[in-house]
Amino acid sequence: MNPYGPPPCVIESARAANLSAYPDPTSLAARACAAQHWHRPIDELAFGAGVSELLPALFAAVLRRDDRVVLAAPLYGEYARAAQLADAKTVGVTRRSTMPYVNRLLAALRRHTPRVLVIVAPGNPLGDAWTRDDLALLANAAAERDCLLVIDQSYDAFLDQPLGDPALPGHPAVVHLRSLTKDFAIAGLRAAYAIGPAPVMTQLEAQRAPWAASTPAQAAAIASFSADAQQHVQQTTRALRRDALAFTEALRTIGAGIRMTDVHWVLCSLSVAQAARLEQAAGIRVRTLEDHLLTGLARIAAPIPALQAEVVSAIATALRLHSPSTDLS
Repeated sequence: MNPYGPPPCVIESARAANLSAYPDPTSLAARACAAQHWHRPIDELAFGAGVSELLPALFAAVLRRDDRVVLAAPLYGEYARAAQLADAKTVGVTRRSTMPYVNRLLAALRRHTPRVLVIVAPGNPLGDAWTRDDLALLANAAAERDCLLVIDQSYDAFLDQPLGDPALPGHPAVVHLRSLTKDFAIAGLRAAYAIGPAPVMTQLEAQRAPWAASTPAQAAAIASFSADAQQHVQQTTRALRRDALAFTEALRTIGAGIRMTDVHWVLCSLSVAQAARLEQAAGIRVRTLEDHLLTGLARIAAPIPALQAEVVSAIATALRLHSPSTDLS
């Protein structure tokens, strides 16, 4: 997430929300602000309690038993879980091949005839950027096969050149997911949008529990589109990209094996035992990637400058390095 914290106006709006009344079940004002900001019709937007709440509703709306879901792996584990809840079958397509990744996904569309193809852009945990042309190529191929392309853009703002929300506006075969909890640093509020064809959004809404999005979350979402909030995110994510470069160089200095990404975190050679040592010695929790079948790797986001030396020192101690490791880049 964004270690510089939320925009003050977003927190103020959430705190001022009326807690004595039920939230608007349609999140009308939050959807209207997003529709105006993104220049999309309001019926193309749904607002919910994070991507993890919208996702099962979306899959329940569009999937039937034994439908296939192709996942551009590795990615957020909730996608596979949501597919399982819908009694669908998942097919993971990884990057481990000499074939260009977009071509592998096109081949998977032809081979598996999925109902849904999921891409996280930029990827999580690999932090890999996507081009708009490649996304459009996949979207058009999906449309030809009656497949829905789901593009999760939750980390888009952390890219040096963000694609913007939504990346492929108005495409009839694309649903975009956009979390506010990352760049706006409001994970505790649970707030996210789905942007896609109006009939799909209507089906999604029919699958959801009432009052899923809280009043403070709706208030925060409305404030997130203000000029002050947008400026805060632009300034802090720009600073965070600079912090990530300095963090990478500091990790190289201590001999850590790292791979740079297109966002604000690096992939670092770190075993489960070393990650546990880091938590025990310095109280720093590290997200290891064993569940993504990326053995011996951890995702470490750049800390703010005031904490960088302390974090690097703790990592060096946990690794107990005596000679430089191989750079993973």
